[in-house]
Amino acid sequence: MSVWLDVTTMHLWRRPALGIVRVECEIARSFLASGRSDIRYCLFDTATGCYTEVSNETLRIELARLDRGDIDVAPAPETQTPADYAQVHRLTIKDWCKKAAYGIVGLFPRCYQGRMLLGLRSWYEYFRKTRAWDAFHFIIRNFGRKALFYSHKIHASGADIFLPERYYPPFADGDVYISLGIDWDHKDLKHIYDLKKKIKITAVFCCYDIIPIIFPQYCVVGVPEKFPVYFADVAWCSDVILCISKCSEKDLHCYLDRIGSPRPLTRVIRLGSVSGLVNDVSNVSLEVRRICEQSFILYVSTIERRKNHGVLYEAYLALVNSGCRDLPLLVFVGMQGWGVDELMTQIASDERVSPYLRILNHVSDAELAIVYKSTLFTVYPSFYEGWGLPVAESLAYGKFCLASNAASIPEVGGGLVDYLDPHVAESWAATIVRFLDNPEELKLREQRIEKEYTPTRWAETAHNIMEIIETVQNS
Repeated sequence: MSVWLDVTTMHLWRRPALGIVRVECEIARSFLASGRSDIRYCLFDTATGCYTEVSNETLRIELARLDRGDIDVAPAPETQTPADYAQVHRLTIKDWCKKAAYGIVGLFPRCYQGRMLLGLRSWYEYFRKTRAWDAFHFIIRNFGRKALFYSHKIHASGADIFLPERYYPPFADGDVYISLGIDWDHKDLKHIYDLKKKIKITAVFCCYDIIPIIFPQYCVVGVPEKFPVYFADVAWCSDVILCISKCSEKDLHCYLDRIGSPRPLTRVIRLGSVSGLVNDVSNVSLEVRRICEQSFILYVSTIERRKNHGVLYEAYLALVNSGCRDLPLLVFVGMQGWGVDELMTQIASDERVSPYLRILNHVSDAELAIVYKSTLFTVYPSFYEGWGLPVAESLAYGKFCLASNAASIPEVGGGLVDYLDPHVAESWAATIVRFLDNPEELKLREQRIEKEYTPTRWAETAHNIMEIIETVQNS
């Protein structure tokens, strides 16, 4: 049995690894460090609709690229070029044409692909019976055309078609397939469902949250429409769904029960909170170094509507209007996302608050470690979360956090975090001032964190996932 971790999301990602991408990266890193030969890696090619194996060495290159925050083109999967294939195999024009036809059909909506393939197969049978195919082959061959790909026969969309060897799924009967990435954009769950029926693999997916369903107003236009179908497909596809919090598991159960979908086995896992580069201080930008030389409060998150950066702007505005001038910087670490254009314009044009605010993006893991270690304390006022990884990261670095009391966030920090209503800017302003005016209290909180908090290592999360898989396989 092989355990296959899908690394498609990190392969396609062109920004620093945050959120879901970080989870996929850290689990892959932990699996690599374990040295287990039964753990392998794959990615899904959206152009061909097929899976390709990724070597350990290529995966290490991918991880290094993301650790540096590079946006360079990711390395290609280990596939031979057409010339490589031509040197090894004696191929036919027929194979090449069938491969080309399949690629063209793949450009059309999936609802039409089955009928198109059946139609092409009928034309092929006509050519074969009338010997017109032999004449076509003779003409092409005599004009110097060479076949490029060796084929395996597989069944797809009701028609027998031929695919190149590199497009044949690498999975075998009894294997386990794990997907922790952005599946609603990067995967074809119907394809995985078909593979499960043919190859008998065990499919493991992850539910981070169902926010696009229960709070569509916090999501970019077009995303909420995907998720009802996506989670229904996940329910039919999965043997196990990993949930990153009890809150996410409860939300998922309620939704699946409401729509009458199957409810697969679910298990809650606790995400890690410290990356593998916490002590690496190389290649730190001048901007980060300058910020770390000053006093500042830190908020690590993509800047989008759900993350509620606006309440911090309102809190700082209230403090400035009340006469506070000696305020620390408020540092946002994260890329600008959806639904905050008006807020960002307002902040940039407000001369009362803009001197106190700094925004860092494309921050590497090394730089993130430095800003965590240098901050006075952190804030996390999100309206709703499936987990709240920056809260755990803050505690892992020994830093006190003021956080929202919504959803799963209290699961992360327990009694070591102070929780506030994410809608009340006055509460955030008053609590920020309280800790700024009482550094002794802040020091006591940090001492308590150091004494009581045990950070979850990503290796523990990876080990927990493998334990769940082994339990399911043996049941």
